Amino acid sequence: MTLSGGKMPDTRRPRTRDAAPTTVDGLTLVHTILQAGRELRQRLATVGHPRHLKDSELLLLWACSRPATDGPDGAAASEEGFSETGLAGPLGLSGSELSGMLYDLRDRGLLAFVRVPDGDSRQRIELSAEGQVVLGEAVAAFNAVVEDWMREMPRTVLRSAAASRSLAKTTRMSASRMAARRPRGKRGAA
Repeated sequence: MTLSGGKMPDTRRPRTRDAAPTTVDGLTLVHTILQAGRELRQRLATVGHPRHLKDSELLLLWACSRPATDGPDGAAASEEGFSETGLAGPLGLSGSELSGMLYDLRDRGLLAFVRVPDGDSRQRIELSAEGQVVLGEAVAAFNAVVEDWMREMPRTVLRSAAASRSLAKTTRMSASRMAARRPRGKRGAA
């Protein structure tokens, strides 16, 4: 397709003011990542709600669905699966919280505890067939939510970066004003 005059139309995306900042200080980056994590956890909770699952329960189901060599947070598991300690830390849960959640998900039919052959009393945690279906539906729904969120993310990052810069500027100004007002010791006093 050509326009009059034989020129091809410009199909490049127009430049917007929402372009990512070229420099970001470390604290702004940490703040932005934490804010993004909170927003994603809120969206995950929204996806879990119709399935009667909390965001932490969905994350636990996902962690239990990973291959034994691909544990949460990159931690490798033994051939018997993940230990409770290995699951709890990366999910931000205490051992007792995790244990309660595992038994609750098992009682709801989403997880199965399978005895490890030659493993004394050890058990492997696996998704049940129902758990696989529920997790599959939740992951598909969450991926759609994340795609929408990703379209908004550049604006969110810019707003967060601008707010952090403004806060840093205000903090620096306040610190310099406070230093100027600080009474100085009497000179020449012995």
